[in-house]
Amino acid sequence: GAIAIGTGSGQVSQGEGAVSIGYFQNGQTNQGQNSISIGTNCGLFNQSSNTIAFGINTGTTNQNQKSVAIGFNSGQFNQGTGEFLCGGGQATGNSRETAPAVEETTGR
Repeated sequence: GAIAIGTGSGQVSQGEGAVSIGYFQNGQTNQGQNSISIGTNCGLFNQSSNTIAFGINTGTTNQNQKSVAIGFNSGQFNQGTGEFLCGGGQATGNSRETAPAVEETTGR
């Protein structure tokens, strides 16, 4: 089963073992198997399997498999497969697969 707690969480197509907790549309549309979204607007659209989006506006659109987005606006658009993004204050987008272990997004 899947878990969805909060307004708009896990609303459409939540995968087996997926967890969506928080306010306003966490893991709302196409949340993949074994993925986790915690916070506000995390993993909003097309969060692939085995991903984590934690914070505010993290991994919001097209977060690819085995990727992690933590903070504020990190991994916001098209996060690459296996990528770890941690930071805040700037939206990041169109990142590549197998990116560096940590990409700081503050101050860009």
